[in-house]
This record gives sequence, structure tokens and C-alpha cells, in this order.
Amino acid sequence: ADRNTHSMPHHFYAVSWCEAVQVSVRDERRFAMLFQSVVLPCHYISSQTPVIQWWYKSYCHDHSRDAFRFPDTLAVHGSELGSSVHLDCGDSGQTVHIVVSGQGSSITLAEHYKGRDISIINTGQLGLLKWRSKLK
Repeated sequence: ADRNTHSMPHHFYAVSWCEAVQVSVRDERRFAMLFQSVVLPCHYISSQTPVIQWWYKSYCHDHSRDAFRFPDTLAVHGSELGSSVHLDCGDSGQTVHIVVSGQGSSITLAEHYKGRDISIINTGQLGLLKWRSKLK
């Protein structure tokens, strides 16, 4: 199957280092097609301008299925397996890094994301255009 047509799940977290701030993220998980424009909502209430960081955290892949190799004509497509393809695991088994940091109107993209159309918009929302799941 063409990889560009599969939904690619990602975890993103908003982290705040200020005291007396309330942060709400409506959706714990958001699924989108590869290269689809996405905005991840986040809202905060604070008496100060907080530092906002969005982190990328990959899923852990269930490698037990890798032991069974079927010809492509018999293979089950990932979309037919649902979310069971990915398992929870500790940070050591996942890719975890900062995507973007910002305070007020100052935004800094992490090195890996420079040149991509990624920004913190409104009250902490992560705006992504054409997100790619493959890390370099």
C-alpha cells in the first residue's frame, strides 16, 4: 500500500514551566493523513506570558507481528488493525524531542523542524502544515 494514504499517529504534549497556569488540551490523540495540514488545539490561562513547548513523542511499535511474514496479497493492512499496532512503552523505547518553543510572539523551531511551516498560534495551539512522520 502507498504510505502516503495511511493515518500516522503522533503524540504531542504542551509543557509549561510557570506556576499558576492552567493548561487544557482537548484531544489526547489526533490522527491525520500524512502531509495533511493539522492544528493541535491547546488553551492556557495564566497571569504571565508562559513559555510553551510542544514535544514529539512517537508510539512504540509492536514488533511481535514482524515474526510472521505474509505475501502482500495476504497481508493485513495497518488501517485494518486499528490502534493495536502501537503499544505503550517508556520514553527509552520512543523518539522524544522538542518540536517548537515559544513565549509571546517569539517562536523557536527545533533544528530538525527548521524550514517547515510549524508555529504556535493563538493560545498555545500547534499549527502544522504537511506534517511528515519520518524522522531524519
